[in-house]
Amino acid sequence: MNRKDRRKEQAEQKRLNGTAQKVSAKDLVRSDTAIQARINAALADAEAGRMSDAEGQLRRILADAPDSLDAVNALGSLLFELGRFEDAADALLTLAVNNGTDAALHGTLAACLNLLGRHTEAEAAARFATELDPKSVAAFNNLAVAMESQGKIDAADAAMEQALTLDPTNADALVNRGNRFLRAGEADKAEPFYAKARTANPDNVIAAVNHAVALRTLGHLDDAIEAAQAGIALQSDYPEGHNTYGTVLAAMGDFDLAAEAFKRALALQPGFAGAAVNLGAALYRADDVEGALSAYQNAVQLFPAAAAAHVGIGLCATALGKTDVATIAFEAALTHEPDNTEALFNLAALGGLDHSTDTWSQLASIENDAARSVDDRVNAAFALVEIFDRKKNYALAMEHADQGNALRFEHLTNNGVTFDAEAYDALVNEVIATATPKRIQALSTMSSDSAMPIFVLGLPRSGTTLVERILAAHPAVTAAGERGVTPAVAELISDADYPETLIDPDPDAVADAVKAYLSSGPQAERVIDKTPFNGLYLGLIAGLFPKATLIRCRRNNADTALSCYLQNFRGDHAWSTRMADIKRFIAAEDRLFDHWRAALGSRLLEINYEEIVTNLTASARTMIDHCGLSWSDMCLDYANAPGAVKTASNHQVRQPLYASSIGRAAAYEQAHREGNA
Repeated sequence: MNRKDRRKEQAEQKRLNGTAQKVSAKDLVRSDTAIQARINAALADAEAGRMSDAEGQLRRILADAPDSLDAVNALGSLLFELGRFEDAADALLTLAVNNGTDAALHGTLAACLNLLGRHTEAEAAARFATELDPKSVAAFNNLAVAMESQGKIDAADAAMEQALTLDPTNADALVNRGNRFLRAGEADKAEPFYAKARTANPDNVIAAVNHAVALRTLGHLDDAIEAAQAGIALQSDYPEGHNTYGTVLAAMGDFDLAAEAFKRALALQPGFAGAAVNLGAALYRADDVEGALSAYQNAVQLFPAAAAAHVGIGLCATALGKTDVATIAFEAALTHEPDNTEALFNLAALGGLDHSTDTWSQLASIENDAARSVDDRVNAAFALVEIFDRKKNYALAMEHADQGNALRFEHLTNNGVTFDAEAYDALVNEVIATATPKRIQALSTMSSDSAMPIFVLGLPRSGTTLVERILAAHPAVTAAGERGVTPAVAELISDADYPETLIDPDPDAVADAVKAYLSSGPQAERVIDKTPFNGLYLGLIAGLFPKATLIRCRRNNADTALSCYLQNFRGDHAWSTRMADIKRFIAAEDRLFDHWRAALGSRLLEINYEEIVTNLTASARTMIDHCGLSWSDMCLDYANAPGAVKTASNHQVRQPLYASSIGRAAAYEQAHREGNA
């Protein structure tokens, strides 16, 4: 490993083992040698933050007195402070060879070796330190880190317990205990240790930042933001603090701010591969796919074996229509992490996964492994769905869809995300009763006269992405993806008060919402907002944007229901985990659009997926005419339309139209009948 790569590894080790404890140089220097005054002057410079001056003085002392153990000791501790762990270890190892009685020295050497990833050597140094001083909390902390890093979990736990027995309020020991649980995926057990560490030492930055990680994992996002901000306030140049802050912001859905936090972490530590991967994910979610691709490529340059970065490149390449690049990236991820389920699922979706029995066995093993995460098991299940659907083995495809959806249903339910069909029907009925043509018209007095928006609506898997691509191929049209009207008008259209907004709208709030919406997206002649669930808010949308184009996509209900059930949805779509709920959701959608059809008349164009597939030219002309645009033959070349496609249909819409998806449900129904015969 070259020196550059070693430094990258050191930075990562420092992040993971940040609670390795040392003793300050001032405490380590105790002799009364003739050069003590010069050493003390160097230490004074270090205390004042003049690190370069301190290092220079110490090196000059060693040039004059190369045998001065005190100077070596001070230099090693200073280099530790500066994060130059390899240089520090060299200095401290020289000193340790000549000093077999200083427990603090050997404890600090153990900390340094841990941060270098040299855990076997760290274990030896830490054990020697504990023998010299059985009451050294720092030595037991460093021993715990060394043991856990070697996979000797029982020994690590014993060392941690001993450290806390010696000092129950030692913040570093508490943080180490929390880290142990956090790395084991037990955030609920880790959180109290971090909280105690912050109480014991409010200035412990690692306690605050890791507390934020645990709180985010547990879903306590407001508390997590507070902890992350506290960590940044304690040490503004701590890269992990900004990275953690970004992960909390991303969990809250603020991907733009999250990206800024990750950029700050990378500015502080350019070799921080984790922040580079997180930046890619945030930019991808913020619809900056090109920027995300660049971030993931940077992460791969930093750590070529980072499977998550290769997966990110694959996702971006898929969204950009670069299927060959995506396939190579997913395969690269699997060379470094053979059971990476993100790579396995996406490769299966692209049709590039080996269909051998070994692959099936691997995926089935993950799918049925209760020790794996729910995401891993669901990815494996739906990878098998993709494989068996392509092989036309519909019975097995449905079997794995059943298992994947059962896992999703249980996980969402355990996290309080459920679909209440009765409540949803009641909401739809209230919207129908409230969104009368008169009330929609009344909104126009406080609305925008902009004709820029094109709203494409319809259920997932009903052809909305295909329609978006056809329209986006027109020179005057730009696709903005699934923007969602919700972010700009959240207070107007939340499920709780949306109907009331139609009854008694606040003119100022409406004006602000319209202005925010129009200014937040791409600025072009016409911009597509393809958010499937905007159908619920179509009355409000129609009133706020009376000159906007409204297009609803329809598809055979049975085919739509099946396609939703076979889809590995990434969002919290609880309605999509059980076929009965999907059918109920579709029925509510149909009832809702029966109302919109009557209320909006010719403003609403409804286009059938089956008609597009069987007669692309006629369907495309109908849509372009409805948008009030002149015809362009480019609309027929929709597969090459500019812009990224991040939806589940991103691969399909880059292909020529095919009719095999029409009547798809019938093939599954026949397989079901034959299986029960």
